[in-house]
Amino acid sequence: MAEHDRAGIAERQGFDEALQAAIDGKTKPLGSLGDLETLAQQIARIQRTLTPRVNTCELMLFAGDHGLAQAGVSAFPQAVTRHMVLNFLRGTAAANVIAAALGASLTIVDAGVAGQRIAHAQLCDLRIAAGTQNSLYAPAMSRAQFELALDRGRSLGQQQTADVCCVGEMGIGNTSAAALVAAKILGLAPQELAGRGTGLDEDGLRRKRALLAQAGARTDTVLDAAAVRDGVFDPDRAAPSRGRGTEGAPDHESPLEEVFAEQILSADLVLLNKADLVDAAEMDDVVACVRARLETN
Repeated sequence: MAEHDRAGIAERQGFDEALQAAIDGKTKPLGSLGDLETLAQQIARIQRTLTPRVNTCELMLFAGDHGLAQAGVSAFPQAVTRHMVLNFLRGTAAANVIAAALGASLTIVDAGVAGQRIAHAQLCDLRIAAGTQNSLYAPAMSRAQFELALDRGRSLGQQQTADVCCVGEMGIGNTSAAALVAAKILGLAPQELAGRGTGLDEDGLRRKRALLAQAGARTDTVLDAAAVRDGVFDPDRAAPSRGRGTEGAPDHESPLEEVFAEQILSADLVLLNKADLVDAAEMDDVVACVRARLETN
């Protein structure tokens, strides 16, 4: 383990101990607030302070289309992504109602919706392309697109001023794209991670799993985060490696910027930088936990 990894772990452990002491020091029985204490710890870690605050909230929805959807991995056509974006902009979707009820501001981001650009004053246009390529046959994104997406995501994250920011994504085929990326990092067959998504029947589920197996066969079974970027998503750098080094991982200023840097990738790459957020030992724990859950379920 690298020296900076050990230092980071020690720093986090020290903060966590101080945070737990602050919570336990309140006038209450230990652990009596249940999930509220867990939530308080999470917010404190994100804000990196023992006195967190939650006075303002923003909900940001990132929309992007997946080329893989054209193969029929979803119960709905790709055009639904665009229709949902228009619903968000009209204020008629469930997300609008929830945000309004909670007093949260709402931002809709076009990170790569298929078709022509959507002209709307309330839309944040950060599209990288009109959707990704079909990963059955080619990398979903080029390296240049990937880097541009990260840059735009970090910039958007730096602009946020809300105490809490909730992020979500909309894009037909999103669970298929997520299954492919997670499978490559975890060393699992993508079809093992595929579910019914938006409600596939048995025939649809079999088709989805077969298509994911075909798409996954384009590259090695196990890839690290960098190899997923370079091998799965860039045709010019398709030389996947094995292992999970953290050398060269991007140094972002805040967890919030990391979130935006991931979300802006139109969901095909949402999971890619997760391995860069933790050290190697923690990543091993994450992988072991996921595999254990799959075995028990």
